[in-house]
Amino acid sequence: MGPSGQTWVVNRLGDLYVKETADGQWKKIKASKAIDVGAGPEGSVFITGVDGGVFKLGKNGKFWNLGGDARQIAVGKGGRPFIVNEE
Repeated sequence: MGPSGQTWVVNRLGDLYVKETADGQWKKIKASKAIDVGAGPEGSVFITGVDGGVFKLGKNGKFWNLGGDARQIAVGKGGRPFIVNEE
């Protein structure tokens, strides 16, 4: 959940969605197919891609490939991502 109460989810097809609290509507986000998503308390959003890559949402609304190899991701204080690289 983001700082303003947004809920982020990845569906079984790897599509990323965010639910904004203002209108309660789900919005599909253009991004690489994802396995997991994590949102930090300060607003950072990270996803793990189906290829294992780690991606961070930039201020321009696009995800940037940070490399790495991860399956699951969570985001802590200060926007620090924590990953699991095996199931």
